[in-house]
Amino acid sequence: ESLAWPRVATSGNNHNIIHVIGDLQNTASSTNYQVYLRSEDAENWTVSYSPLAQDDEAINMYSGDSYSIAAYGHTVAMLYADALTGHVVMYKSTDDGITWNRTVIWENPAYGCDWETDSCSLYSQMAGVKTATIAVDKDGVAHVAMSIVYWKHEELGTGYNYFYGRTVDGIYYWNDTQEAPIQGPSGDPFDVFELWQEHEGDTTSVWLTPDSTRWIG
Repeated sequence: ESLAWPRVATSGNNHNIIHVIGDLQNTASSTNYQVYLRSEDAENWTVSYSPLAQDDEAINMYSGDSYSIAAYGHTVAMLYADALTGHVVMYKSTDDGITWNRTVIWENPAYGCDWETDSCSLYSQMAGVKTATIAVDKDGVAHVAMSIVYWKHEELGTGYNYFYGRTVDGIYYWNDTQEAPIQGPSGDPFDVFELWQEHEGDTTSVWLTPDSTRWIG
C-alpha cells in the first residue's frame, strides 16, 4: 500500500496541528482507501479512515486526487468530489479536526449505482463535477469552486465519456451559508449545473441560465 496524492493543511493558534488527507492505494487489489492523518507535533500521528467512513464511503467511493483540504484558525474543511460514483461532500470541523460535520453539496443522481450491472447508472447526458477545491475564510465560512463538465454513460460497463468547452462547462461557486444540496431550476437532478439553456425553444442559440450569478467567469 502507498499513500498517493496527499493534501496538507495546518490549524490552531500557532499552526501546530497538521492535517493530511490522501488516497491509500492497495496495488494488489486495486482498492482505494481515503485516509486522514493528524499530528500536533509532526512526530506522533493519529491515522484513520477519513470522516467518510462514518457514512461507509471511505473505500472505493473516491480515488486519488479527488479531494482537497483547507483550514483557518480552528476551522478545517475537507472536500470530496467525483462525479463518476459519489456526491460532492464536505466535512467541516471547528475544533481542529476532533469532530466533523457532513454536508452534501451536490447529490449525484447515479449515486450507489453499479456501472457494470445497474441500469440506474445509464444516462445520455449529465452535467456534473469533474474537479473541485475548497478554501476557508477568517470567519470560518467554507468556499467551494467546482469545474463542471457533461458526462455520458450509455452502456453498462466501465466506459464513459465527458465533454467540456465554452458551450458546456464553467466554474460553479458555492459556500456553506447557501442551500445544500444545490438544487436545479427544474428540480431535475441531471440539470443542476446547466449553464446554458435553449433560447425560447430556438435550438440554434442558447443563453445563460437565470442562476448564472453562481457561475464564475
